[in-house]
Amino acid sequence: MKLQIIYQAACFEPSSPDFYNGWLDEMDAMRRIGLSVSDTPSPEAERLLYRSFIINDKSGFPQDSRYISRWEDYCSTSDMSVYLPLIEDLTIPSFVTQELSNKTVEKIEALGWKRAFVRSSLKSLKYMFPESHTEEELPVWPEVSMQRLADAYHEYRESMKPPYIIRQFIPENTIYQEERYWIINHHAYHRSGVVPQVVAKAVERLKTLNASYYVIDATPEFIVEVNPGVSSDSYPENIPLHFPQWIKDEFV
Repeated sequence: MKLQIIYQAACFEPSSPDFYNGWLDEMDAMRRIGLSVSDTPSPEAERLLYRSFIINDKSGFPQDSRYISRWEDYCSTSDMSVYLPLIEDLTIPSFVTQELSNKTVEKIEALGWKRAFVRSSLKSLKYMFPESHTEEELPVWPEVSMQRLADAYHEYRESMKPPYIIRQFIPENTIYQEERYWIINHHAYHRSGVVPQVVAKAVERLKTLNASYYVIDATPEFIVEVNPGVSSDSYPENIPLHFPQWIKDEFV
């Protein structure tokens, strides 16, 4: 077989704490268009494409040389400090810092930003505040002090170590306009068939990362973020008609 889709074993287990039903729908759609699906690579497969939950370290990434995505691809499309310089003028105004301190506040104020979203280069603390915190308490300065943000990120230092990305706060009603674009072999895909110019520009610049399989989340005006294809949700609206076919067209 030319291509086999390998899903992390937990994707098959409804009893797994990380189980997501969308994986099963995606697997069924892959099978319906003739793609092989398993949690174990077949010796007959020429190429492998991996689908999994978020991977935090290299030991959790498959090492078989037949995989289309490499660990280096995964890192370059998940670490904002790596890809941000390539698309800086196409995305939300942001800057990189090694610490969260009064100096960070001074720079935010010097830029004239009234509010700033604070995240690590790998992920946001948005969904990771302890349960004692209120739902409204997002990692946004000045609603949350820089010291408290520093303490919270330190709590998750294994997966949220520096650098940090400070982003000008964008109203949620603007962010909610974002759509997910799949970038496969440097070609952008969306179920509408329409790719905004800002996404096309980003794809061209991100070619230097040499990643063959990732996503860009964007509004029609700006890029929100980039994420690895391996662990990105394909979204129910892209199944069964779109995502599996894009994979087949590009990799088979």
